[in-house]
Amino acid sequence: MYNKGLLIYNEHAGNQDKYNQIGEAVKAITPYVRALTIQKSEAPGDIEQIAAEKGVEMDIVFVMGGDGTLHEAINGIAPLKERPVIGILPAGTSNDFARSIGVPIHVKNAALLAGQGKETAVDLGQINERYFINFAGVGLVTQVSENIDENLKQTTGPFSYMYSALKTVQETSQPFRYKIIDDENQQHAGTAVMIAVLNGKSIGTTEIPFANEMPDQGSMKLVIVREAGLHLFREWLQFKVKPESPQEEPSIEVYDTASFTLTTEDKMDVDTDGETYQESHFVFQALPAYIRFLIPLE
Repeated sequence: MYNKGLLIYNEHAGNQDKYNQIGEAVKAITPYVRALTIQKSEAPGDIEQIAAEKGVEMDIVFVMGGDGTLHEAINGIAPLKERPVIGILPAGTSNDFARSIGVPIHVKNAALLAGQGKETAVDLGQINERYFINFAGVGLVTQVSENIDENLKQTTGPFSYMYSALKTVQETSQPFRYKIIDDENQQHAGTAVMIAVLNGKSIGTTEIPFANEMPDQGSMKLVIVREAGLHLFREWLQFKVKPESPQEEPSIEVYDTASFTLTTEDKMDVDTDGETYQESHFVFQALPAYIRFLIPLE
């Protein structure tokens, strides 16, 4: 039983069943939370601010929305000294991190984890001053997000990510020069079309080869895709192949990493869980077992 809980949702996101979903969630949660507060956001940044201001008072915070909403909540809660448990109520297009930790995609079933699930501590990623829970990346992964057709996203859901990814690979992927210094002070330099750090197992519901089975390893996967690896990346997106070992394809490098610095020649957009900002120097670190989430017992 939790004493104080908060349910945050995005007023301008989700589908027409949103209020029915809120009702189902509240009905499922209230037997396990003595005092539940419900608060909506109305503008970008509201979720982060609400989570930061209210989270310190709460035992548990339920976040209803997609990966972007969860990203905002994480960035509000992560800096707190005393961090509440997070319950994901998946109501977005892809719900990638919820899938990664086994949270049911139906909101009511996810809400029932308040009394029928368990808490588990998962790793969190930090790049410069921002936090991410599922992935962060530069290059192709950012271009995919920028190329998503919002109308297509509303009508086809996760397919819009696949369509955007294939279109981006074929038409607009741009190589860039980079330098990485890893956690063993080894330097890696060259030209790539994508560099990504993976904590979750999927992006746009597409499962990522080589990803950790659960985000609780104390390290994350650093993936570097060179231009020569685009053919394999395209085939992977189309489910034609699923590589089992990075050594089989030298144009795609995969490392376990707990920290590194990345420098690019020009400023680039970095995509963190679907939210972007621009830098040319990135300091990454994994924060082991940093935030507790509700997950199923099995």
